[in-house]
This record gives sequence, structure tokens and C-alpha cells, in this order.
Amino acid sequence: MKGSVLQIRILPALVLLSGLLALQWALVPEADTVRLQQKKEKINLAMRQAAHRLLAHAGDTASTIPPVRQVFENEFQLRIEHHFNYDSLPVYLQAALDAYGIEDDYNVTIKSCEAADVLLLGYTRADFMKENDVPCKGRDQGEGCHLLSLVFPEWQAGQAASGDGLRWLLMGGTVLSLGYLIFTLWFFVKNSRRAVQAEVVADNGDSLQFGNTTFEVTNQVVLIDGHRQELTFREAKLLHIFSKNINQLLDRSQLLEEVWGDEGVIVGRSLDVFVSRLRKILKMDTSVKIVNVHSVGYRMEVAEK
Repeated sequence: MKGSVLQIRILPALVLLSGLLALQWALVPEADTVRLQQKKEKINLAMRQAAHRLLAHAGDTASTIPPVRQVFENEFQLRIEHHFNYDSLPVYLQAALDAYGIEDDYNVTIKSCEAADVLLLGYTRADFMKENDVPCKGRDQGEGCHLLSLVFPEWQAGQAASGDGLRWLLMGGTVLSLGYLIFTLWFFVKNSRRAVQAEVVADNGDSLQFGNTTFEVTNQVVLIDGHRQELTFREAKLLHIFSKNINQLLDRSQLLEEVWGDEGVIVGRSLDVFVSRLRKILKMDTSVKIVNVHSVGYRMEVAEK
């Protein structure tokens, strides 16, 4: 069957497309999440390395460095409970970030552990890059506990933009994929109907074969299982239209126009009368039915063999 062949050709493409779409949704966001987590771990290590060098510079090689806390999506904080040289911080921190491949812009702030909302010292990556022109250099931050915060001001927005871009990419891919699926299904259904019609109607030049019926168009004769029935001109014309549109709904006005249009005056009741005649002629062929669709028209249905 042509419809089955078409289905065999199309279904693998649909399965493959669906699988690729599922992988796109599942794997791409997962890979992005993995990369983000790896970046956070590198930032954590870079801050700990910078703190180690700061304390070692101050002669402290025994104090424990507390864990780095991620207080916000784009802010990492380290508690330093011992005195350190603020002037050395920019160099040590930038060297550690470079070592771990972190190239994002950042802000650095120093606050007191007792008053975390009060900024004591701070600078930006841009300040450091301008020939190490860091504000507040040479100023002693004083003894006591301090909070070293590393903030990536554009990082959160960048991550959101990246997520939005990925989201739009996925949405676009989804729309295109769904469009392709819909088109493929439409194409399949359309060609399946054509295939069914091609199977139930065999055109042998002057005759049409559908179900168990042979319709000799020129002779206006119907043959069913050896039984011969002659048709009138209008009956033959109407049956010819039906047999050319198997399983298709035909509008009443269309049928009236094509069969009686040349008479000038069209009587709606005539169509029902002639359909009734065709039903009686075709009743010996149980695979053929002319179905009335109320207020719309008629459809001749032929069962597949």
C-alpha cells in the first residue's frame, strides 16, 4: 500500500527529530549548568589562594582559612580574622584569578565583620588595570575581623542574557521542529488520502473500478458482480463526479452546478432524487455507500479491500 510505504519513510524522520529535540532540551541546559558550577569552584579556589598569600605575607602560615561563601548569585565572600596588607590584595587576587582563567570584571570590597553594611575599602578590576591605581592604597584597614567580598557586577546579567539567548534558541528550535512535524503529518495525511483513493478507484481509460463496481463512463453502464445496469445521462454524470472524489465531502451547490448547471434552472430536490437512484443501483456492492452530510452535501465512501 502506498500509504504504508509513505508512513514507513516518514516515521523514522519524526522519531529522529523528536529525539534530537529532547536531547536539545535535556543536554544543553545541563552542560551550561556544569560550566557555571565549574566556574564557581575556580573562583572559590582563587579567593582561598589569594587569602593564603595575604596571610603568608603577614607572616601567618598557621591560621585556618574559612570556607568561601556565595552570598548572592554573583557575590563570593571570605572571612579573614587576622590582619593583612590591603596593598598586596589586588596583586595576589588578580594573580589567583588569572591562574584559574577567570577574566570577568569584578568589584572588591572590604567590610567589618561587626558592621557588614559599612564599606571600609574597595576597588574594581578596572582600577587595578590602570597601572594598579587602586583607591585607598597605603591605608591600614586596622586590626580585627574583615569580610572580603568579590562581586561580578555584569556576571549575573550576563548569565541571564546567556540563559535568555539559550531559551530563545530552544524556543526557535522547538517552533521550527513543531512546524516541520505538523507539515510532515499534514503531508502524510494528504498523501495517504490520495493513496487510498488511488487504490479504491482504478482508472482503466474508459472505465472506473471502485469496490466491486465497474463503471463504464462512455457507455453509462455499471457492472456489479456480473449484473449490468444502464444509467441515465444525469445518473452517469453524478456517479462520475463521486467516483473521481472517493471519500471526499462534496458540497450540494457544487454537485448541482456540475450536474444541472447547463439547464439554467436548478432544482435542489433533483440532487436528492438522483442520489437515491444511485444508492439503489449500487446497493449490491456493500463496499460502496453514498453518505448524506446534513445541510452540507454528500460523500461516496468506498471501503478498502
